[in-house]
Amino acid sequence: GGYPSFTDLPRWRRQFGLLARIPFLGCMLRIIGSELFPAAVKAQPKAFGVLHYASSLPGAYMLRRGLFLPYEMKGLVGAEMARDGLARLRPLRRMAQQLDPDPGTMNGRICVLESENYMRNQLLRDADWAGMAHSLEIRVPLVDWHLATAIAPYMRSLTAGAGKQALARAPVKALPDVVCQRAKTGFGVPTGAWMANVDGMSASSSKGAISRHWSKRVLGQAF
Repeated sequence: GGYPSFTDLPRWRRQFGLLARIPFLGCMLRIIGSELFPAAVKAQPKAFGVLHYASSLPGAYMLRRGLFLPYEMKGLVGAEMARDGLARLRPLRRMAQQLDPDPGTMNGRICVLESENYMRNQLLRDADWAGMAHSLEIRVPLVDWHLATAIAPYMRSLTAGAGKQALARAPVKALPDVVCQRAKTGFGVPTGAWMANVDGMSASSSKGAISRHWSKRVLGQAF
């Protein structure tokens, strides 16, 4: 529960959920915004999608994790491919199906979405290619099926961030305070910095901006 999604998604739903349910409001504001504030759209390309997708938890999750939103796909891969691809993938319906049966709490629902999508399709894939680049076979014991099944009933009762505290208290021999209370250091793969450097982007650019830029470049060459 340490990811920003565990606080962002409930907040977006509270702030924008009711407005997002008004038919065509999000689409209309997005079109008007792109005409009147093109610089703002370029700087925060997903900001105008809030009222388009915040009406549902799957929509808010796609807004948080998606590199591009469905209404952007036409300009990336062409109208026909975008239409056919979205019709086959149906990302919002697929994520809604992942939430059935309902975990019962907001934290539990976000746990499911993160496990079914970000962990499965991004983190485990990145761990595999990064490990294979160094001839390492990476094993991830905390994603063990039996362990996940055993702790799943307790996930929904946790508050955002409490999972790491529970994990730290799990060993029979307690972890020292210097480990439990130290500041988060984080980790990441260096591909974002490499891509920014090669293409002349600012080193301070966000990972999302760098990824969007390179995706457009690759798609432009491919199509």
